[in-house]
This record gives sequence, structure tokens and C-alpha cells, in this order.
Amino acid sequence: MSTKVSIFDQPKPFKMIFFIELWERFGYYGLQGILAVYFVEQLGFSQQDSFVTFGAFAALVYGLVSVGGYVGDHVLGTKRTMVFGAIVLAAGYFLMGFSILEPSFIFYALGAIAVGNGLFKANPSSLLAKCYEEGDSRLDGAFTLYYMSINIGSLVSLSLSPVIAASYGYATAFVICGFGLIASLMSYVVLRKTVNGIGSEPDSAPMNVKHLGMVAAGTLVSIFICAWLLQNIFMANLVLGLIGVGVVTIFMKETFKATGAARKKMIVAFVLMLQAIVFYVLYAQMPTSLNFFAIYNVRTEFFGFNINPVSLQALNPFWVVLCSPILAYLYTYYGTAAVIYLCQVNLR
Repeated sequence: MSTKVSIFDQPKPFKMIFFIELWERFGYYGLQGILAVYFVEQLGFSQQDSFVTFGAFAALVYGLVSVGGYVGDHVLGTKRTMVFGAIVLAAGYFLMGFSILEPSFIFYALGAIAVGNGLFKANPSSLLAKCYEEGDSRLDGAFTLYYMSINIGSLVSLSLSPVIAASYGYATAFVICGFGLIASLMSYVVLRKTVNGIGSEPDSAPMNVKHLGMVAAGTLVSIFICAWLLQNIFMANLVLGLIGVGVVTIFMKETFKATGAARKKMIVAFVLMLQAIVFYVLYAQMPTSLNFFAIYNVRTEFFGFNINPVSLQALNPFWVVLCSPILAYLYTYYGTAAVIYLCQVNLR
């Protein structure tokens, strides 16, 4: 007789990874939710310029993730890169608070956030995958709950950040985003013993000071390059286009080097990447065009309460948080293939 496994029956490291991701996303989405509005209301950007600058920033944020993944796997180690990225992110958010006094700081702050996110973002999920043996039935449910942690952080920050910015100023909202990263680092410090012996190969070796210095120097240079690109959008688009072509070229090279099932999996991954591009183009409308549509065209009074229109972005993570435990339960009890089959049957 088989024993059913609870979706919350996860290894001890899961709790640490859950909370560091939750608080990091609290900081990031708190910034993202109000950034385009901040460009217009405080810096005098036109809506078009704010959208273009926001788009370049978002592209840098996601485009640098592959670099952080490489540093985590081959240079510093997954855990060290994650912590270093969180420190850089915290500095970027606090610097955003100073941009109220000196607007030119904003590009360096956004550069630090883009680079810090690149260092951080790939490594918690990589660490999570290393906590499970191959074929562990809990893994699908774990990643669903992990995704829920992302949306809990964004739900709270997208609900509060616009209200704080409107009531106490943008500087206060940005600084609170920075405290989210401090909370993320504290979660790691308190629970770090749960991931002893887990990580990439460099994690098991003593700290290489030379490698750390190289990464720190590269981070500083990258921040200045990102700041320059954000002030020169044409060059930003050109560089990001070249990076995109480079990433696809390397990916296809690795795909053709693989054989059999490995090659088929790489091809499927490439198709999913194309779908992700379409998804994120549409998703990026939430903090930009849809945000301003809500500000100017949506009546936000609800049962006598006036809701900040920028906070309507919180509806997206609300539904994800609500549905994630249900999906995690289905994955754990019935398996991924069975859940997909049931969804297909119900959609017919």
C-alpha cells in the first residue's frame, strides 16, 4: 500500500529557499510596480519614454540571469553568488531612494538592480533542484510552492508599494524594497545550515579570493555599463539584440552537440523559450501601459473604499497564490502527466 506524500513534506532547505525568494521578489516587484509611474510623475518623462526605459531595464534584468547562473555554477558557487547578488540588489534599492535628491543616481541604481538580479535570480531555483534526488515525486510540487513564494512577495509589495509611495513618497517605498533584501539575507543567515553540503562544485571548495575580486570588479563595471545603456536606449537595444543572438547561437550549438533524448529536450526547451518571450512581452504591459490605463480610465472605488489604481497589479499574484497550493497538491498526488491529462480533458 503506497503512502501519500503531503505537498508540505519538503526537505529542510526548502524553507530557506522559499523565504529568501519571497523577500527578494518583495523588493523587486515593489520597485517594478511603481517605476514607470515614478519616471513620469517625478522625473518628467513622457509615457513613451518611460515605457522604453522600463523595457530596456527589464531586458537587462532578465538578460543578465544567464551570467549569474554561470558564476554560480562555475566561479563562486550557487550560495555565494546568491548572497552577493542580494547585497548588490539591496544597494541598488537604497540608491533608488537617493535618486529623489539627485535624479542622475537613478540610472546607477537601476544598473545595480539589473546586475544584482542577474547574479541572484538563477541560483535559488538551481539550489532547490539540488535538494531532491532524481525521480523524487515532491519536486513538481516544490517548484509550484516556490513559484507561490514569488507571488506572495509580489502580492504584498504590489499592494503596499503604490500606497506607500502616494502617502509617504517614492523614496520611502524604494527604501522599504531595500529592506526586503535585508530580510532575504537574514533568512539565509538564520537557515543557512540547512543547505550545508548542497550547491554547485565551487560551493564545496574554500572561497577563492581571486575569483571573488574578479566578480566584484566585473559587477562594478557592469553597473556602469548598464547605467550608460539606460541613458542611451538605442545602444541598449543594439547590445541586448547582440546578446540575444549570442545566447541563441550558444544554445543551438549545445543542442546540436547533444544526441537522442537530450537533444529532444533541448528543442522542447527552445520552443518554451519562444513562448516565454511572447508571455513576457504581454506581461510587461502590467507595470507600463495597463498601469497608466488603470490610473486614467478605471474607477477603483470598491464598497466605499478608494483603491490605489497602481495596486490593481496585485490581482495577478493574488490568483497565483490562491491556485498554487491546489496545483502543488495535484502534482504531488497524481503526478505531472496526470494533471496535464486532466486539464486537457476538462478543456475539451
